[in-house]
Amino acid sequence: MVLKQKNGYTLIEVVIVIVLILILSASIFVYVNFSRDFNLDSAASKVASDLRYAQSLSMSTARWYGVSFEGNSYAIYTTTGTLDTLINDPASFGKDMVVNVYDQFGLSVNVYIDGGNKIEFSPLGQPYIDRNSFILTNEGVVTLSTGALSKTVRITPNTGKVYIQ
Repeated sequence: MVLKQKNGYTLIEVVIVIVLILILSASIFVYVNFSRDFNLDSAASKVASDLRYAQSLSMSTARWYGVSFEGNSYAIYTTTGTLDTLINDPASFGKDMVVNVYDQFGLSVNVYIDGGNKIEFSPLGQPYIDRNSFILTNEGVVTLSTGALSKTVRITPNTGKVYIQ
């Protein structure tokens, strides 16, 4: 007697494959959401740290330092009031301190600092709209976003306290 060989898959094999596909899909979905949250938190921490860095430089060197936002990038500089000079990035010797948030984290940046896009710190650490202008009167806001998720970095008037919300 010759046994006939069956072609095809059994129901159990099909169910196992479907379950494996569902498990892989769920793990990829969780990873993508975790990655976006992680990038958002990391970018907010970086922006806040760099603002604090500019402020601490101004207080420790008794010079004016600022952070200027342009599009999805920002730069840290020292200023005389008429001339802005980019500082060197302490993490990348010889390179200017310019950070492209979109390239590094895949996030967009919106800035509102008393109607402008830069903030400068006096040698006392106080935030100004511009060295030749007025002290910051309203809270400065830097919003980082991706899709429906966002984080806000805020700079308080007078003290220049930087915090993430």
